Amino acid sequence: MLGQQQSASRGAKLLINLINLPALAPAVENPQTAYDPATRQGVTVICSAGASESTTDQVYSGKAEIWQDGLCLAAARELTFETQIIQAVCLPAGELSHKTNHHERKNNQPVRLPFLRSDEPENQYARLLEIQSTGLMRRLMHTRQQKVVLGLSGGADSSHALLVCCHAFDRMELKKEGILAIQMPGPGSSQSSRERSDTLAGLAGVTQMTIPIDAAVSAHLSDIDHPPGLHDLTFENAQARERTQILMDLANQQHALVVGTGDLSEIALGWNTFNGDHMSMYNVNCGLPKTLLLRLLVWAGRFLFGQEGETIARKIAEAPISPELLPLDDTGVTPQKTEDILGPYELHDFFLFYAIGKNMPPDEVFEAALTCFKKDYSPAQILTTLRNFYQRFLSQQFKRSASPDGPQLLEISLSPRTGWRMPSDVSSALWLEAVERIQISGAAHDKE
Repeated sequence: MLGQQQSASRGAKLLINLINLPALAPAVENPQTAYDPATRQGVTVICSAGASESTTDQVYSGKAEIWQDGLCLAAARELTFETQIIQAVCLPAGELSHKTNHHERKNNQPVRLPFLRSDEPENQYARLLEIQSTGLMRRLMHTRQQKVVLGLSGGADSSHALLVCCHAFDRMELKKEGILAIQMPGPGSSQSSRERSDTLAGLAGVTQMTIPIDAAVSAHLSDIDHPPGLHDLTFENAQARERTQILMDLANQQHALVVGTGDLSEIALGWNTFNGDHMSMYNVNCGLPKTLLLRLLVWAGRFLFGQEGETIARKIAEAPISPELLPLDDTGVTPQKTEDILGPYELHDFFLFYAIGKNMPPDEVFEAALTCFKKDYSPAQILTTLRNFYQRFLSQQFKRSASPDGPQLLEISLSPRTGWRMPSDVSSALWLEAVERIQISGAAHDKE
């Protein structure tokens, strides 16, 4: 990389850059090469590894471009498994007027939804869905499988994962009957969630199966002498692990791949059951934060299934987020609301972007959040959620250290292999002490 930059600075007339460039859909347009070819004089040729390479943690773009004096003369189609050749006629030096056609760099002011490409969201959505489906396609090609299995709960994560599977199967010209959408209702499953699952799966034309888990979970809890009626963490996690066992065994039986559904926000917070919903054979959502997933879900519903798809996807996206692991109340409603427990996802995604992605210290993250969310949350609410973010993020690395494969989609990756490397037993003392010191400042804000 350094050699390439030195060559460019010496005025090389022809620069050939052979790279492994992951396909990303960043919120801000950033050059992903050693330098921006739109700002360079001379001829620049870029050729990246493509989607036929491993998709363990990244889907390589296959970007191939020829630039001269800041203008792109030829470009290959990205995220394809086909062999391509591009060519261009380069004019003698000085005959091609130099133009700068790259996006201007945005200022460093914090934004509420930092993962969302606000100026052209639909292009970002299309890119995200394409990367997700390409990663799954490559894994299916490698394993020579034509079926997938996933748990469909009626929630946003599993619903979007189903849409990714549908798009991948369409691109591979496979029958969508090979997508096995499994509903596994338990003690906390609501009727509204089941109805949303049925509607989406029926619209998609996939194979539906319903396997209740009540009896299996009760038998297991009895086997380990768990007190009847005690609805604690063991009670909740037993359900998640029972569902994962069903999916894994069905995949063996059907010669299929278990598709994971957990998103980047849940992975950051460890909001999953170790060796339960935490585990899969390929997780298509692992690079997608919740705030972006909810919007992408609605767009993908319309893209794949028109107005009817958008309608059901919007209902799913607007429903309260819940793991539905505790028994329903007398009205048939789940008592669990994830954001009541963790704090708002828009705050957690903001913290993830600036604290982890931009390496901002806790006090600066807090001040940035105050700037962006002062009309929606009190300083005390922001501080409480920030404390919860650091506590969970730093204590849940052991789950990320055992993460299944899945594609990076944005600037931030929490993969222990190519993204975020951190000891599972790291001390959180310094960060939490820094958060505690904010309390004085937070109190001052409350008084103003």
